[in-house]
Amino acid sequence: MVLGKQPVLLSFFTTTCLACKDEIAALHTIYDEYKAKGVLFYLVLVRVDGEKDAEVLTDAHSRGYRIPVLYHRYPSSVFQTYLTDANNKPLPFPVCYIIDRSGKLVYAHIGFDASLGAKAIQPVVTALDAVQ
Repeated sequence: MVLGKQPVLLSFFTTTCLACKDEIAALHTIYDEYKAKGVLFYLVLVRVDGEKDAEVLTDAHSRGYRIPVLYHRYPSSVFQTYLTDANNKPLPFPVCYIIDRSGKLVYAHIGFDASLGAKAIQPVVTALDAVQ
């Protein structure tokens, strides 16, 4: 599997974010189906101020995620590039992006409302179906 040849879903999360945990659980419910269809999924762990690399990596890996976890050691560059609004203010977590085969961003959402139940993941499913 090569980036740039397949659709990619990126979910940026922190280990302390409750909504992130809910989104990751929901993504795991669709992961196997869309992985089989050629969609690459990645959870992108973002360290927040005061956290130590070893602690967040140990925490993230202890959760038993099936979706691959990527980690960036320099959170300020991740924030500046992917996780700020037009006024350069940080976005709340989680942040989810879907990129199509041509490299175009086709879907984005901020936050996750687990109180919606199965409906909470539906916009992601719709976007993934559209990039097939």
